[in-house]
Amino acid sequence: MIMVNNELKSAEFRADFFGEEIFSGFTKGETWNGWACPYFSYEQGQRILTVYKEKLKAKGWYETKEDKFFFELYEEKEEYSAEIISGQKLYPIGSGVWIWEEAV
Repeated sequence: MIMVNNELKSAEFRADFFGEEIFSGFTKGETWNGWACPYFSYEQGQRILTVYKEKLKAKGWYETKEDKFFFELYEEKEEYSAEIISGQKLYPIGSGVWIWEEAV
């Protein structure tokens, strides 16, 4: 179940498989099974991509033509397209799939 309040606010996020890494992003208060559903800028998306490849030894890339981030682990590929939210281009990387939580 995804819960939403639609108000975009800045927040910090972490996912267990990234260790102590914290990423700056945004939230509309959405949750998926109790976990955060963050949105990230292109710059933070690139940082997530770098850490993903380093920590998980997995494949990942950004496709300029499609304006999407791709992540591949164990033959499963995920893709996250840009969305315009409150006038900002953001990417819902891992939203509704990864176990993200707000870093407090």
